[in-house]
Amino acid sequence: MSFKLARPEDEGIAPHSIQNFLDTCEKEIQYLYSFAVVKNENIVASGYYAPMTREIRKIMHSVSKSVNSLAVGIAIDEGKLGLEDKVLDYFRDKLPPQYDERFEELRVKHLLMMSSNSAYTSASFVNKGGDWLTHYFSLTPYNVPGREFHYDTGASYTLSCLVTEATGKSTFDFVNERLFKPMGIENAAWLSDSNGNSTGGWGLYIKFPDMVKLGQLFLNYGKWEGKQLVPEWYMKEATSHKIETKNDPGMGWSYGYGYQFWQGPGNTFLAFGAFGQLIVCDPTKNMFVATTAGCSEQENQRLLGIIYETIISPALNQAIPRQDAEYNKLTDRISNLCLPLAEGNAASDLEGEFFGKNHTFDVNSYKVSSIQFTRKNENTVQVRMNYAGEDVVVNAGYKKWITTEAPLDTPMHTMHSFSYAWKDESTLLLVQYMLNSSYSKFYEFRLTGDGITLSVSLNQTLYDDKPEVVLGRAQ
Repeated sequence: MSFKLARPEDEGIAPHSIQNFLDTCEKEIQYLYSFAVVKNENIVASGYYAPMTREIRKIMHSVSKSVNSLAVGIAIDEGKLGLEDKVLDYFRDKLPPQYDERFEELRVKHLLMMSSNSAYTSASFVNKGGDWLTHYFSLTPYNVPGREFHYDTGASYTLSCLVTEATGKSTFDFVNERLFKPMGIENAAWLSDSNGNSTGGWGLYIKFPDMVKLGQLFLNYGKWEGKQLVPEWYMKEATSHKIETKNDPGMGWSYGYGYQFWQGPGNTFLAFGAFGQLIVCDPTKNMFVATTAGCSEQENQRLLGIIYETIISPALNQAIPRQDAEYNKLTDRISNLCLPLAEGNAASDLEGEFFGKNHTFDVNSYKVSSIQFTRKNENTVQVRMNYAGEDVVVNAGYKKWITTEAPLDTPMHTMHSFSYAWKDESTLLLVQYMLNSSYSKFYEFRLTGDGITLSVSLNQTLYDDKPEVVLGRAQ
């Protein structure tokens, strides 16, 4: 389907509600990347903070869990899986020599509602070798399966493996055939383990317009263009309250959980991904709000509140009078959205100490072994660095973003945008947005008597990383 565009007032949303949403996000979270407000299948507002664009394929983090759930639902409806099926019956060959007997009572429904009573994260998986299922079943559960909620990405991965066992296809291949192709979602990707199993709980990459399509599929309880792609009964079960989440306060939300979908404030349910990847649906108002962002866990919790308080809660189910002046202000603002650029001056009297020289660094956690700056014009600096053993050349703009495809992270994270500024005469700042991810890097190069120092910080991280300061010497 092609979404139609509509004035927000025609769908019961005041333009100042969306302005309030943007104001509050820009004040309280770091940073919103893109957003869309959809009501009655009409896009009433959407925008991208430059350098983000609609063509960037971006990781969805744990929104992946909700898509994974749809694959499970289809398999259940077709009799290939059952909610009451015992999980170990599918994976006897994956069990470690010793495992907790409580896993014998683990059923598919327990994995879906995060009551397997394990708590395995995506970070734990990617740092493990060998068979991930064997690792998972070697854990000691907190309690008997089904007894209480514990957020568990391992459960989502196990669900993905169940889909593969039941259908003979990876979860990605299965949803690509059954969902993405009918919906016109192209160029998607999903991370996998060494055995070809989709990671399930994380690692789905899609473009933001395709994320919006998923929001409409969720809101329509699995129906797309009149065709029921996911069984309606399953979608209603998946998005309803199945288990209390108050016993896991670290997640921040106490509204409850369904089958890989969160319950939200009011009448909402949502697909939730780390760092601000959200799809918040309210069936009673036939609307949803989708966002991508790069915010912290605490800010992510706040983002849900901002969406509900500023947009969903005030929205009415009938049109309101048009407010032309307010609407024009909103459209002007959306057309000029931009992520924060490096702040400072375009040039420095000490540039000669930095530019035109090759600065080398000892081994460091940043994987930068050398760097060289070249002035291209008054608003552009070329940066040549050896990153992880590979020579990379990018351009950074002053008061503008310059986007480059470069191998500066994982093979899935290739699009990067840079800006620069002189913080003071002896300090050069370089800001890098890693457009396929939720991360941004802030480089600070400072001139000292011994050379230049380099320190790098991230906007957000799942790890307890502390920036180190490394010394570089000109050659």
